[in-house]
Amino acid sequence: MAESTCFIALGSNLGDRLQNLSFARERLSEKVKILKSSSI
Repeated sequence: MAESTCFIALGSNLGDRLQNLSFARERLSEKVKILKSSSI
């Protein structure tokens, strides 16, 4: 399959925001290669 580049924006405003974003990033990294991530 051809490689594609995409940009994904994540946000969280419920519960432990940092933990929610970390969990989402962890789950994404199981299927996609994360090249860069901005600081929080």
